[in-house]
Amino acid sequence: PTGSVNISPEDVYLSGSDNCGSVHLVSVIPNSFDCTNSGPNTVTLTVTDVNGNQSSCTATVTVEDNVPPVISCNPITVDLPEDGVGSTYHLTETDIEAIAAGSTDNCGIASLSVSPNSFTCEEEGENTVTLTVIDIHGNESTCETTVTVNGLIPELTITEGPLPEFCQGELLVLTVDSTEPVATYEWTTGETTSSIEVGGDGIYGVTVTSITGCEVYAEYEVTGFDPEILLSAYTIVAAEEAFLNGNNIVETGAVGATQLGTGQIKVHQASTIVGFAKAENFNLNQGSTIGQQVYGPADVDIPIFLFNTLSNAGSPDAQVNASQSLTLTGSVYDVVTVREDATVTFTEENVYVNQLITFEGASIEFDGCANVYINEEFKLAKGGTINSANNHIVFYVNENVIIERGSEVNANIFANNYQILAKGANGNGNNEPEPTYMTGLFIANRVHGSKNVIWNASDVCDPCSAGTGGSPAPAPEAETIFDVNFWPNPSETVFNLEMITLNQKDEIYIQVHDMNNKLILIDTFNFDAVYQFGEKLESGVYIVRLTQGRDSKVVRLVKY
Repeated sequence: PTGSVNISPEDVYLSGSDNCGSVHLVSVIPNSFDCTNSGPNTVTLTVTDVNGNQSSCTATVTVEDNVPPVISCNPITVDLPEDGVGSTYHLTETDIEAIAAGSTDNCGIASLSVSPNSFTCEEEGENTVTLTVIDIHGNESTCETTVTVNGLIPELTITEGPLPEFCQGELLVLTVDSTEPVATYEWTTGETTSSIEVGGDGIYGVTVTSITGCEVYAEYEVTGFDPEILLSAYTIVAAEEAFLNGNNIVETGAVGATQLGTGQIKVHQASTIVGFAKAENFNLNQGSTIGQQVYGPADVDIPIFLFNTLSNAGSPDAQVNASQSLTLTGSVYDVVTVREDATVTFTEENVYVNQLITFEGASIEFDGCANVYINEEFKLAKGGTINSANNHIVFYVNENVIIERGSEVNANIFANNYQILAKGANGNGNNEPEPTYMTGLFIANRVHGSKNVIWNASDVCDPCSAGTGGSPAPAPEAETIFDVNFWPNPSETVFNLEMITLNQKDEIYIQVHDMNNKLILIDTFNFDAVYQFGEKLESGVYIVRLTQGRDSKVVRLVKY
């Protein structure tokens, strides 16, 4: 055990004789051995007789180490690596030395080993391991100890909620939250993200693997799935009235009226809602259809309206000339004017405009997702375009919104307590149809589609974070939409007149005076007619007054 040994001559002396008597043992050389002398060693024995005569011979001394190591086992704790799925911890040389600390051997330790020596999240917690210590001569000792493995084991919570604001679809969002950083998600539906969209009742499971490779499975049951209470399920949401008149079709998404008791949906003149519609009152006529009528207010959560309090008269103006393109990199404007066939492109995610004015064929484009805040009435002129790139766009308009025929809108429009009027045109005679396409979510006090408007929900869900324009200003009472389109003006032959109004009950009363205030014409026509007159008028300037109920409008026409 000390690692060394001494011998005496007697240890190697076997026999001897002398003519004068016995022999005397003098020495054996070498007589001291340590671990470096392991194995056979030749030694020389010297003897003498009584007369001082000496003799010597050699012998073999074999040194053997049969003492096993003195072993000591110490517990250790290790952390799994943060490298995702399949994370494995392999004991290092330092770990093994820590386990074997205090182990010794008389001649020296040749090797240390631990079994098992690798661990995954399946071994999280305490594990019994065996330490083996082998000395330089092959003697070994073993002992057992504990390796405690620390892995990041997630605790999971699954929550249910609607789609993000102004995203559309009859869908709920299930989101799994983990107490530990996550490497991978795997839902039973096949998705590999933290959130999934589901469209009905059922049990949905997810396996979450932490960054240390620890897997946990959790399930969530959706019950009582009801798209009628999801704002995302709707394309049109009106407080008082949604009115689709004259070959309108809502191809995707529902139509709802939220007002209790008086909210109504009117579908007239061969208009169609393919999906469901929900309101307290319904009015269908002339071959119009609704996929499913649900009686009761559309009880959905309307987003908070965001006001524009940043724009003022001192804010910069911008104008895009006819057939030109202009990119605006600012975020706050007073008046932005887009003339005939011109294109304006906004680059900011939040754009504040007092008044956005468009002319025929104008295009309003965006570099990416955006929120647009408008204070004055917004009118997209005939053949206009909003967001042809199909980004996620939200218009917050604190006034009425009018979309003229032949336009294409790919945006969500929130008109606060006001009205949205979308107009198309049916083909008749030599006139080609001019449908208007409205794709998005449209929220207002009243929403009206007049003649050949095609409505759809959007499949784009990539919203920008909303900006802030300060504290909201008080919302004034909504004004009635009442306006008129005349063409051509000036004219060599006749004038065409078309009203912009939500009043479907009262006739339009027209009076025409010449510049001497002489009454030239009195007549009436329906709100949805294109009225023609003036073929027999002489050249000159004429004043036209249009009246419907309490609303009136005066315009000036020129006849060549």
